[in-house]
Amino acid sequence: MTKILIIGSGRWAHHLEKSLALAGVTHTRWARKTHNEDQLVEQLETASHVWLAISDTSLGEWVPALPELGFRGLILHSSGALEIPGAHSVHPLMSFGPHLYPDDFYPRYAFVTTSSLSHQELIPGLPNPLTHIPLDKKTFYHAMCVLGGNGSVLLWQKFLFEMRQMGISTESSTLYVQRVCENLLTQSSTALTGPLVRQDQITLQKDLEAMTGDPFQTVLAAMIVAYRHQGKELL
Repeated sequence: MTKILIIGSGRWAHHLEKSLALAGVTHTRWARKTHNEDQLVEQLETASHVWLAISDTSLGEWVPALPELGFRGLILHSSGALEIPGAHSVHPLMSFGPHLYPDDFYPRYAFVTTSSLSHQELIPGLPNPLTHIPLDKKTFYHAMCVLGGNGSVLLWQKFLFEMRQMGISTESSTLYVQRVCENLLTQSSTALTGPLVRQDQITLQKDLEAMTGDPFQTVLAAMIVAYRHQGKELL
């Protein structure tokens, strides 16, 4: 019988618990802040899987500790970059905020794994897609997640902040963000516009000069170089 013990108290632990609950998967949760070790040992006795929803820096401590506490089932973790002997990585290809999402969202996000085990063995009862990737592609996969998820958010945060500083309304700047994102999702091959596509070197040089002293100047410069070398291949 499947019974998944989630260990953790952060965002991912909360969202994972919601996923399991909606899928009808029997589960419990343990967190160091709210439970003691005796309760952990008790829950381990009946668990078929332990899912470590904790920081990457803590995985090296927890994975070997679980067998020492008597656990003989499957150990899962959700690190997108690390491989830990004795555990299987199951990484959610998603960004999770501080608040839970609508119920219909949870069955749709995908998991990515390097494990050779099947969907039913790794995440029994969950309807979410599961993709197996080669081990030597894992860190590149995670780098793309950071670039696409964290990098894009950082750029949009910078954009919205600077628009506010110049007195441009939030309504106007967020409409721009929404339209760019919608164009990307609905017509990705033509979503890119502006001086990069026009190859307007004079404008690009002026843009770079205008950002002198701003740490994001190097980001813009890197984008220009990246587009020159690979931009057209991405369309």
